[in-house]
Amino acid sequence: MAYENNEAIACGAIEEFDLNTMEVKRVYASPEVRGKKIGTHILLELENWVKELGYSRCILFIGMNQPEAKRLYERNAYMQIQKYGKLAKIADCLCFAKCLGSGAKVGS
Repeated sequence: MAYENNEAIACGAIEEFDLNTMEVKRVYASPEVRGKKIGTHILLELENWVKELGYSRCILFIGMNQPEAKRLYERNAYMQIQKYGKLAKIADCLCFAKCLGSGAKVGS
């Protein structure tokens, strides 16, 4: 969570996907603070947490109609991957991954 004047302005979460991978979930910044790189700060903190927990990769999905989210992840070195899990059957989503460890490989 990120706060400004004791009010929540941004958030993000992670959930284990497999033994090496965490799924990034619910990264959100309120409209009035967008463009201030708060989403990037949330994402970087989540990545640090993922590494501290011993995972080497992050994956995530977004809707096709979320250009701001797509730019956020691409600016932060996330690469588009094949849809994974239940998302394989959802037409209007995009999936991304980022390797956080030195020897890991991005894949689907």
